[in-house]
Amino acid sequence: MTKRPARRPDGYPESIHLRASLLANTVPLAYVDNDAYDNSIPFSVFRGFQPDLLRVLITIAKDMHNITLSYELEEAPPFSYGDQFDLVASDCNTSQLNPIPLEDCEKYDFVVGDFYSFAPRPMKVQFTPNFLTTSGVAIKYVHRKERDISSFAEAQALQEPVCVLRESFYDEQALEQYPGMLSIKCNTHQECIKWLKDELCVLFVEDELQLKHLTVRDPEIEVTREKFGEQFVLWPFNKRVVPELHRDLFFQWMYQAKATGILDDLYQQYFSVHFCPLGKAGPNCEDPCNPSHGISNRFGHCVCDSTRWAGDDCSVELTEDLNLLPSSLVSVSYAMVGINFSLCFFCAVWLFIHRNRAQVRMSQPYFLLLILVGCIFSTSTILALAEEHPGDGPVQGCMAIPWLYSVGFCITFGTLFAKIRRIYVILQSAAEMRRVSVSVQETAMTVTVILLIDICILTVWTIVDPLRWERNVLSEDKYGYDLESEGHCTSDHWMIFTSIIGAYHFVLICIACYVCYLARDLPESLANAKYVSMALLSNMQIALVAIPVLIILGSEPQTSFFVRSVAIFMNDFVVVVLIFGNTIMQVYQFDSQRSRSDLHRMSSNTSLHADIRSYAKKVNQRKNDAVLDTSYTANISSMDGSLSSTNGNWIFSMEQDSSYSSKLSDSNPSLRHSISAGRQMPLQRVTENDSENEEKESVNSDDSTPSMHEDLDYLEALTIGKRPTRLSANSTECSFDDATLPTSQHEEDVMDDDQSNGENEQPPVVAVGIDDSPSSASSTTQPLAETERPDVEPLTTTG
Repeated sequence: MTKRPARRPDGYPESIHLRASLLANTVPLAYVDNDAYDNSIPFSVFRGFQPDLLRVLITIAKDMHNITLSYELEEAPPFSYGDQFDLVASDCNTSQLNPIPLEDCEKYDFVVGDFYSFAPRPMKVQFTPNFLTTSGVAIKYVHRKERDISSFAEAQALQEPVCVLRESFYDEQALEQYPGMLSIKCNTHQECIKWLKDELCVLFVEDELQLKHLTVRDPEIEVTREKFGEQFVLWPFNKRVVPELHRDLFFQWMYQAKATGILDDLYQQYFSVHFCPLGKAGPNCEDPCNPSHGISNRFGHCVCDSTRWAGDDCSVELTEDLNLLPSSLVSVSYAMVGINFSLCFFCAVWLFIHRNRAQVRMSQPYFLLLILVGCIFSTSTILALAEEHPGDGPVQGCMAIPWLYSVGFCITFGTLFAKIRRIYVILQSAAEMRRVSVSVQETAMTVTVILLIDICILTVWTIVDPLRWERNVLSEDKYGYDLESEGHCTSDHWMIFTSIIGAYHFVLICIACYVCYLARDLPESLANAKYVSMALLSNMQIALVAIPVLIILGSEPQTSFFVRSVAIFMNDFVVVVLIFGNTIMQVYQFDSQRSRSDLHRMSSNTSLHADIRSYAKKVNQRKNDAVLDTSYTANISSMDGSLSSTNGNWIFSMEQDSSYSSKLSDSNPSLRHSISAGRQMPLQRVTENDSENEEKESVNSDDSTPSMHEDLDYLEALTIGKRPTRLSANSTECSFDDATLPTSQHEEDVMDDDQSNGENEQPPVVAVGIDDSPSSASSTTQPLAETERPDVEPLTTTG
């Protein structure tokens, strides 16, 4: 059905033809596009907002009054606003200020351009209704690295420069509005935008319509909200040449374009980013977008107004992320608890079955049971760590965490510490020939004291500032709805109490490691001492690794829970495996050896005694070496002579003069006697296999022979002038009284003979060490009965 043409009012012309000058130098208001020529479109080479408005008015004139409207457009020189305005002004060719020829003053009916209606222009021409409103605004660079500035006042206060277009209307307006503001003048819009993106200026000030059109094309810039110098955009008409009826009809058609929304459509097309209608999204605005929670952006994406909503159409409501522990992680932690509990139960049952075995009794079953109890307490901490609440609690397991871990640690650690200390004290006393008894009560008291100190700290913590469950909001939307939160056990002074307990445990571990260092030479038959030391060092290593990792992770709940659970599990698991694994291995190795090699006659006590004697020899060897080195060095340094080593023997030689005897007797009588005794002291030969043979003989025979260390003790007694009071063939140490050995009359005669001989006498030789001659190995010591230890009579020597 064709539209019926409107009736033309009487007296209205059938057509109106207007001549216009077009300022086609401003994109997007008006510009020339020769490639867009289309014969079906009037003046198609002219593009932009204003040419499109002229074409719309042709349609409106036809629809409203059935009048044919046509134009004769002529492109004006670029930026000739003043000259083109003077051509249609009422004072054209009438004053010296406007001396334009008369024929040029009647050339155009109106000028198509973005003119502003500031005084005194309205008095010279008749302006059309305003079809646009503009003002001075600024654009900023979205991805600016420095401080974001969005207003002229900020730029003025911070003395940051703004870019302005040279000789533009808003160049002067901006400087008048904000005096003292720094400015950089650029020649074109493209140059100003480039400087803006290079951060040479913080804002670019220009006409609002121009800048809005630029932001449509470039998403990296946006228009700020601040405006100044609002102006109306309109066209000037020549009142002298255009009939009043034609002007009135033209103005009426322009009002019709505003009333019907045609101007709004044109504005959206050129100066606004294209958005889909409310409730729509997508490139062609065909996809849904929940109008209550989202809106389409310039790219057609449905953007939710809050992070609470998600999905392509913003219709999926997100629940609050509580950061609860995943069920899989909790299951893994329960599995670790089950492994340790099962291991402790198995070890307890095995310990009860084999409680009367010698290897188990030597490992002290009550200590082993305490280790299992402590590991069960400590492993239970994982169960308390896994407790949580989706809200603000309460969570009963909060205060149980430090109690379970600290009590379990103190029981396990205190037992290991007391065990290694007991072994070390007993064997060290045996090596020093002292009878020391470390009772079970004393050892249990060590564990109790360690535990009581920890309990006192925990009790104060529980009373003064107990741990409580607390949930903290990490993020929320703009409406205050919680989006993410996390819960944890905390208190006002938890850091203080944690530091006290941590420092206390660290000091205990350091002391235990030092005792392990002292006990490094314990016999191999006491392998439980070795594995106790390994368990203590394992505690130290796990703590040194886990604590820095937890500090790095911070309060991240899932990872922190996993690391703490693994540290507790590994600590207890390693302790049980090392202690009980060694004991179980000793029992089954002993049974295997008896059945395979028929060693049922071999006594474990005999092997243990041999290891203890070997350990004692090592200890006394160090002490004797230190004493002998110090004594001989001091004595020899007081005499004139030379010290040399020959065939493994240390030989000290000195030349005698006529006063040798008198000087020796006057300066050091004891040393004189020692040297005399040293002449007759047989040297002891010991090979590398002798120590092994001694150990074998001590295991397989009840008889023993004095060791090299006994000879060294005896030699030390002679050297320092003390009387040995007790010397045992099976002991590794002899004791001496403080009485100086007497010098016999025969020795005095020998010394006198030495003085009378003078230079003919060979210098005395003091020999201390290991002789390589095979004859000296068996002629120096005689076995003594183990039950009888007679005193040694004073030694008398001959020359």
